Amino acid sequence: DVNPRSGEKSHAKRLRRGHQDAKRKCSTDAGGEDCKSFEAWVSPVCLKRSFFSDVLFQPWFCANVPLDPTWLEVENIDRRSNLSVEEFRRNYEIPNKPVVVTDCATHWPAINKWTRQYLLDAYQDGPAIVGGCGMHLEDYYRYADQAATDDQPLYLFDKLFSTTAPALAKDYTVPDYFQEDLFSVLGEESRPDYRWLIVGPKRSGSSFHKDPNATSAWNVTITGSKRWVMFPPSVVPPGVHPSADGSSVAAPVSLVEWYLNFYEEAVQGEVKPLECTTRKGDLVFVPRGWWHMVLNLEETVAVTQNYVSSINLRAVMRFLESQNPELVSGLCSHDDRATLYKRFKAALAAKHPHLIHQLEQSTEAARVAARKNASLASLFSEGRNSTVVGQISARGRDNASNSHDETSSNTTITQSIDGGGFKFNFL
Repeated sequence: DVNPRSGEKSHAKRLRRGHQDAKRKCSTDAGGEDCKSFEAWVSPVCLKRSFFSDVLFQPWFCANVPLDPTWLEVENIDRRSNLSVEEFRRNYEIPNKPVVVTDCATHWPAINKWTRQYLLDAYQDGPAIVGGCGMHLEDYYRYADQAATDDQPLYLFDKLFSTTAPALAKDYTVPDYFQEDLFSVLGEESRPDYRWLIVGPKRSGSSFHKDPNATSAWNVTITGSKRWVMFPPSVVPPGVHPSADGSSVAAPVSLVEWYLNFYEEAVQGEVKPLECTTRKGDLVFVPRGWWHMVLNLEETVAVTQNYVSSINLRAVMRFLESQNPELVSGLCSHDDRATLYKRFKAALAAKHPHLIHQLEQSTEAARVAARKNASLASLFSEGRNSTVVGQISARGRDNASNSHDETSSNTTITQSIDGGGFKFNFL
């Protein structure tokens, strides 16, 4: 019942504790619509007389327990309107900070056109990608209408929607903040996957992950509402266990299970998560390397794109330079993944040579600064005050990592804050 690595109680005990907490919650919320006759719906799954199963109870409980209102209260991500491109880069993209922009997509035709029927007509008989497999959209909607019994409903996450349903791609435009798209130098056929149509029923969503290839992303809610929880690159969320090389992430399968078991720990931690709810027309900026989880609070349609700009170029290049094909996402061929760094750098050198020059200059300057700081620290290592040595060493490392992050609004190269590299894991 105890995890030797973390000392935490087993999932079964955690879920029983969640059951007890929910019961106490409902007993104090008399009259709440979701809390009537608690015992009637929260009894364990009985297979036959005197036989009960935690294995069956766990997903059933996560699919049926009411969402705690306190999970949805916090709104600590900036919400901005009338935000200029210069302000966005200076206040959010360069500092690598999330933001919700409320007015840059409200004029899109998609906002009012993307009903169920419109999407069905756009797809016709073409398949949509659901859980990595092809499925007719009509069949997916039929499933979604009955998905209330699933603890983690299937999520439509279609990277081919602009080909299968080309009319949809004409119903939105990339916001001005994200017009710079450097992976485009590779061409549509050779670049990593970068845009998706997302459709999901209530309680569907994505578990904690970092976006692929150290890219940043934007996501616009077309219909419905989404609940976002984010942690900065250096803070692994409670209950999430990435592998040493970042190629895989272990986390609770159900999003509600994470809330039940780890949300309280998260909000009481030293570094608290950033949270928000996005609704129709809202755009959320997801900076490179940030952990994030998304829970759909109702049936939701969204569109998202990942991108490389001159601001996050250095982070992407540092990540790709490792040339570990298992960490590169969005390309089918092993050879394409293994050669992405060389191909991307060559294409940039041909079309944007000034970016390569700036990249090389900033990289070399960071190396020189690191060597100087290491030498300075070694001079003090013979001293008697080890505390001073530690402070100087730490300050040196900070100076090295930030040597090219003190940028103005027209700076083009910045330092990566954790390269990332976790692939999407939509269930």
